[in-house]
Amino acid sequence: MSGENPIPESEIRTDLKSRPAELERPLAELSRAEKEALWKKTATVVDQVIDAEKEPIDRGIKETVIALNVHNINTSGSCEGHINHGTGTPWVQIEAPGEPEERYIGQNDAIQKIAEKHSLNFDDVKRGIDEKAHEEASDIYSNNGETSDFTKWREQNRIMKQRVAELLGEFYQDREVSPDVHLMLDDYDDDSFRLNTGSDKKPINEQPDDNQRRELTQRLQRDQVEMTAFTEFLKKKYFGE
Repeated sequence: MSGENPIPESEIRTDLKSRPAELERPLAELSRAEKEALWKKTATVVDQVIDAEKEPIDRGIKETVIALNVHNINTSGSCEGHINHGTGTPWVQIEAPGEPEERYIGQNDAIQKIAEKHSLNFDDVKRGIDEKAHEEASDIYSNNGETSDFTKWREQNRIMKQRVAELLGEFYQDREVSPDVHLMLDDYDDDSFRLNTGSDKKPINEQPDDNQRRELTQRLQRDQVEMTAFTEFLKKKYFGE
């Protein structure tokens, strides 16, 4: 799968605004006590994260977010999965920290120009809340080429994806599950990526009937079990168990 990163224009972005500096240290350098302290510190940071709707990270995916971050894998969004909205499966969005403000050369100037032209707020144009204005600005800057900072950030995403792929490979070394349950990485056009199961990711009916609700509930529970198993694997690997 490849497509636009769905996070920047959505309300579900949940970056860790103040990542503990210790996350940059190699795990081999940390004692058990230091690892326990870092886990607690990271959990505290995660508990403070809220999205644009003032909602905290879902309880059912919170430990996965913590486990990834203590492995120095930066997360930018997540969902425990729901049967009445979204895709009905748990997921975590992953990208390198410090995404540059501008992807394209002259991007902000173009956005400001279109915002002033239509008497709109800059952020409404940038985030695509006003789709026509966003597209008009995009037509101006999208052929300018990416900034050097964005190119470097993109490369960091690729490195991070390789690390997660290696962890998944280790997790599945002696574990067999059906393809629709198997955890996988979906790519986006900025080389950020999403960790989720192989389940169908089409938007679900927000008002499912009884049969649909039963099927969605069973699928979600199955997918959550797999995500939890991977989380436990990450936790044990982190603590060296």
